[in-house]
Amino acid sequence: MHGYYQGYPVIEDLIAEYEPDVLLLQEHWLTPANLCKFNDQFSNYYYVGTSAMSRCVEQGMLRGRPYGGVITLIKKSLQDMVRTVQCDERYVIVKVADLILVNVYLPCAGSKDRLLICDDILVDLWSWREHFADCQIVIAGDFNVCLDNEKDACCKAINCFLRRHSLIRCDDLFPDQKTATYVNYALNLQSQIDYIITSLNHNVVKFAVLDPDINFSDHLPLLATFSCPLIYRNNSGNHEIGASRSQRLLRWDHADLMSYYHYTGEQLAPLLTKIDDVLSHQEDSSLSGSDNCPFIDLIYDDIACILQTSAKKFVPEHRKNFYKFWWNEEMSALKEASIEANRVWKAAGKPKQGAIFHKRQASRAQYRKCIREHKNVAALSYTNDLHDALLRKNGVTFWKCWRSKFESINKCREVEGYANPNIVSLMFANHFSRTFSGNNASRVNMLKQEYMALRANYSGFPLIDEVDFDTELVSRVILGLKFGKATDIDGLSAEHLIYSHPILSVILSKMFRLILMSHHIPTQFKNSYMVPIPKGNNYMTKPMTCDDFRAIAISPILSKVFEYSFLDRFGKYLGSADNQFGFKKGVGCSHAIYTCRNIVDRFVQNGSTVNICAIDLSKAFDKVNHHALFIKLMEKHVPVIILDLLENLLSCCTSCVKWENSWSDNFEINFGVRQGSVLSPLLFALYIDDLANLHCPERGWFILLYAGNKTQSI
Repeated sequence: MHGYYQGYPVIEDLIAEYEPDVLLLQEHWLTPANLCKFNDQFSNYYYVGTSAMSRCVEQGMLRGRPYGGVITLIKKSLQDMVRTVQCDERYVIVKVADLILVNVYLPCAGSKDRLLICDDILVDLWSWREHFADCQIVIAGDFNVCLDNEKDACCKAINCFLRRHSLIRCDDLFPDQKTATYVNYALNLQSQIDYIITSLNHNVVKFAVLDPDINFSDHLPLLATFSCPLIYRNNSGNHEIGASRSQRLLRWDHADLMSYYHYTGEQLAPLLTKIDDVLSHQEDSSLSGSDNCPFIDLIYDDIACILQTSAKKFVPEHRKNFYKFWWNEEMSALKEASIEANRVWKAAGKPKQGAIFHKRQASRAQYRKCIREHKNVAALSYTNDLHDALLRKNGVTFWKCWRSKFESINKCREVEGYANPNIVSLMFANHFSRTFSGNNASRVNMLKQEYMALRANYSGFPLIDEVDFDTELVSRVILGLKFGKATDIDGLSAEHLIYSHPILSVILSKMFRLILMSHHIPTQFKNSYMVPIPKGNNYMTKPMTCDDFRAIAISPILSKVFEYSFLDRFGKYLGSADNQFGFKKGVGCSHAIYTCRNIVDRFVQNGSTVNICAIDLSKAFDKVNHHALFIKLMEKHVPVIILDLLENLLSCCTSCVKWENSWSDNFEINFGVRQGSVLSPLLFALYIDDLANLHCPERGWFILLYAGNKTQSI
């Protein structure tokens, strides 16, 4: 590649023209934190490989040009038959079905301990070759030596390795392609140092040294086509394959927002008339509350359908990073000029001087310069955002911008030994369905009986004020939603609501009013999907199991609007003790630490010994017993309407698991409060409030409850 930014244009062109199943790349020069650029740039492939830059960066200032690591790109359609065998700074070994692929980068002439490094790599490859003796093998990469030069010690070692393992060079099978693979016209140097070597000598259909029109590297790409059946020995047991639904991104930054605004207004207007008619009948008592239940579900379906249809008409759908915001017509013209100049130069016999040669070099240099200048716009944008956040002393915005640029997360792809997303999603569905359950069946039954006994005669306190969900409240909630969040199970996001016509706020406020009257939550509010998130940061260095993940539930966006509105109107009835520092606005873990230190310092100064006991609740949200939660709500004498709505909201919930583009079957959730829901933190805080009430300063007992994902020092 000769560097990621110099190499990726030619890779994009090769993928577009040849659609290769596997690409073996060397010298990407990326640090570990930036390896995810391969996933972002090449969405139909996933990478296996490492960075060779860690050690160089950690040693301080870079001097000279370090070798830059190897990466193997594999089509996602093959990932269920891929196994990573070994990743090293100079080679990557993957097993695709019964075929071993080795991507290698050997040291160049003049490197320190060159022969020793070369011998070590060949010994490692030898051992893996013996380990997978029943598999065919392909070795490809930059060998940094001409294998016809027997005077070179590394050449002798490599050729000895090839003879002992009955491997053959593809250029020997296709003599007309025995040509230079390293070409540097500026230095007037060329040699053949890149090779594809295989044991499939009878299955090589095609081999070619390519000369693309756009190639900023001094190495030419090699193309090999093999005709061989891939025998995949599936060890997945009796796992069924789940559904795969591609979820592309709506690019609201390229949408026709004005047309979307007007179209949603036209389509939603008839719904307002329908809902007004139902409300007028309700106020005239011609309809009972239960009669509105089917109508509320239909109203939700109509709103979702209209928003989806409007987005399809006026918002483009593309994969992530489809648009390069720094690309413009000037760059397209320069690219075409560079391609045309290169074609003329080839047609003229590839002269190394003269007007045609100089025009080719000038066109390429101008195109490369323009790419660098325009890509600097991205860096300037980040710099300005960071500077503005510092001036405003906005720490949240500063670190969010910093992480988006410098702390890119590499995705975990293998769980329980499986890389097939269909199998992984089903495994997570089974795991989470077991997680959302009670630990003690007899205790669960006792709580149910206790709840039914209390609920039969429960009346609760009356509402202090008359409660209504008006249009102003709903509009304020919608405008407060965050951009760029994941779409819900219906494909809706905050942008669908924010950019729509204001009539949507009127309709939603009236629908929420019907919900209050009928005490019925739309069935669609209870459908969500879960995204497994690794609990730690070591998922790239250890085998991952389902227990190493927590589930974040993506609830319907209309449900979130309702929950925020519910919280605004009824939040005062869901309070918890002052010594609870978790899930409260304005207080958090740092306040709990400050309180704890003050208590400890006071007792120590008086000559007392302080003992601290810390308890971490495992799967806390997942194990909440609904009947126990309702009992605690009744003990607080919450109004009946609040209890009715919460009972309805938590009953008959279903969910599924999304892993990459694969979706599992739905499963029921009869326990727990969903992580990611608006009301869940408050309900959990209320659920454990009895622990906080054990706080007894008179006897020297201090109980502090807080929530945090990371260990804090006290």
